[in-house]
Amino acid sequence: MNPLVHIDPVGTVLLPLMGLFMGGVFFGWAKPTPVQPRHFRDFRLGQILTSGAGPVSNFLLAILFTLCYAVAIRLVGPESHVLFLFWMGILLNVVLGVFNLIPVPPLDGSWIASWGLPRQWGDLYDKYMEPYGFLILIGLFVSGALGIVLGWVAYPIALFLRGLALAA
Repeated sequence: MNPLVHIDPVGTVLLPLMGLFMGGVFFGWAKPTPVQPRHFRDFRLGQILTSGAGPVSNFLLAILFTLCYAVAIRLVGPESHVLFLFWMGILLNVVLGVFNLIPVPPLDGSWIASWGLPRQWGDLYDKYMEPYGFLILIGLFVSGALGIVLGWVAYPIALFLRGLALAA
């Protein structure tokens, strides 16, 4: 529960500071959460549920921001800066949830894919994806394909949630 143990010197400190001071992309990561699979009753299901916990928490936060948006629009009106903050909370959490579900290592989606496949296919997936996952991610990012995919998937979900808040 201590967030300080998840600080990665490069991903949590250096890259975000470089993005901040150089006007570039604000990107980073944290150290992975340690998992003790020996405590799982069902190893495969435990791996999938543990990997899905991060994206699910992002989607739950997006729903919470949607509720806040719905309440705020009735209390402060449609021109409030507070609505923009809640909209960014919805959008950011949906984007992070969808991003983390991409089945490329080291993202959570790769663990879900690996353990969701029949074991022999999961082993093949791991064998070919793990060594190149970070390079694939960089390629998706640099080529703009990552932004296109996130725009096609995450943005419509966020707009749907905002629509729900407006209709409530």
